[in-house]
Amino acid sequence: MSFGVLHRILLARAFRALGDGCMCILLPAYLTLLGLSLVEVGWVITATVLGSGTLSLALSFHAWRWGFRALLLCASAAMIATGLTMTQIVDFWPLMAVGFVGTLNASMDDVSVFLPLEHALISQTTNLSTRTRAFARYAMVGSLVGALGALGAQAPDLLVAHVGIDMKTALQGMFAVYAALGVLCAAAYWGLPRHVAAKARVAAPPLAHSRTHVMRLTALFSLDALGGGMVVHSMMSVYLMSLFGLSVSQVSLVFVGMGTINAASFLAVPLLSRTIGLLNTMLAFHVPASLLLVAIALAPSPAWAVGLLLARSLISSLDVPARAAYVMGLVPPEERPAAASLTSMPRSFATSAGPWISGALLSLSGFGWPLILAGSLKLVYAALLWRSFQNVPLLDDSVTGEKA
Repeated sequence: MSFGVLHRILLARAFRALGDGCMCILLPAYLTLLGLSLVEVGWVITATVLGSGTLSLALSFHAWRWGFRALLLCASAAMIATGLTMTQIVDFWPLMAVGFVGTLNASMDDVSVFLPLEHALISQTTNLSTRTRAFARYAMVGSLVGALGALGAQAPDLLVAHVGIDMKTALQGMFAVYAALGVLCAAAYWGLPRHVAAKARVAAPPLAHSRTHVMRLTALFSLDALGGGMVVHSMMSVYLMSLFGLSVSQVSLVFVGMGTINAASFLAVPLLSRTIGLLNTMLAFHVPASLLLVAIALAPSPAWAVGLLLARSLISSLDVPARAAYVMGLVPPEERPAAASLTSMPRSFATSAGPWISGALLSLSGFGWPLILAGSLKLVYAALLWRSFQNVPLLDDSVTGEKA
């Protein structure tokens, strides 16, 4: 893969992860400060994920016409507008609207409109032997810099304590920082080589050869995403603050630990995929990670809950780069942009239902029902994925020797 292209994608991913790691903690804190209920907070977070899914749906049909560079620049402009708008609005329905059309991310794990574009761009310029490593680097940068962003969520407390401004103004200032990060993303994308953008315009748009596999994966990924949506970082932040009494600064430190552990775990993905295969890498650690979600719901104290969260972080994201490489390996090159968008889009829609469900359950009960339900759905997903794809080969495994 061209170092220049990968470098720019990773740089932009780092800028976005810095904003996402901060905002996934500060967004629910800001909404709560404005007086929104837990259900309303869940609705706004749902809108952020639902909007990403809608944009991904449009991209699955039109990205091949417009080219990656132009679309990534447009997405960066939307990120800038989102941050600036959030500094001005305080009412529920405008917040819902900006959540839907904007780029705010409810998680340090990217579920935004940028994701399918960058995945398709990476896959266009790699083969199977280098693709898993590239996706592992991509995921590692997101987790590691996202952890730094989570550390930045302590900035409003510091501003209130040492500068003397009120918390609302401090939080609105962080949205302005988010807009500035959008400017830096645009600068990174601007330098993408023109020939990479043009290459996307001649790719064939619809799915043909891989339609059956992609649709089946889409359904299964959506089931997993529904469970994941109940425990996105924003809702986990609400969970830790409302049920265990942790402060924003304490939650940010927890997320720093989670992101750092996640990043370290990605180093093992290329070796695991070569040794046991991409599908086994996706599933081998998914089951214990899902069981740990259930265990967190039963934690007797904040210390136990945080400890189990950190333990889960060591294995919970090993499937992320493996899943991206697996999808790209199942489809021919000309169908990869559509496959990346179509497998991401329903995930976004399914994820969007999770925060609302979690908000509703938490408003009714102080028990961790969202975590138990999320873990159960993820276990069902793992079983169905193994049954459906254990004997399906990758298209180019005979060339590279990497296992499916």
